[in-house]
Amino acid sequence: MWLLVVSLAVAAEEEEASDVAVAIASTLIGSISICMMLFYLLNWPDADIRRYSYDVISATCSIFCAVLLFDTFQDTLEVYLLDGRGIIVNIVANFAHQLVWFTVMQFTLAHFAMAHKSPEDRKEGINGEGTD
Repeated sequence: MWLLVVSLAVAAEEEEASDVAVAIASTLIGSISICMMLFYLLNWPDADIRRYSYDVISATCSIFCAVLLFDTFQDTLEVYLLDGRGIIVNIVANFAHQLVWFTVMQFTLAHFAMAHKSPEDRKEGINGEGTD
């Protein structure tokens, strides 16, 4: 009973939490909840659930990394090349930047699809007989 009275007295004297403190606490609780959920799904007894959980986490990480990479290159382009330039220069540079990423994507897809190899070599690569 004495502990209850003391805790009520201390609670009455405390300051009210600021909006920032509530936001930080909510973010922390949400992050811990998501981590617990991921551990739960990744240790699920069913192999299909584990596999799909890994696939979703992998795709999420890939998207996150792609956005960070693009944003870094875009910020670098703006700071070092486009700062103080006209609108036409900005438009042309941004289209060129988009064209570079599109070209990189096309060459990457062609490489992974083995488009540069003959049909026989592609079959060998798919079957695992040839790796190069």
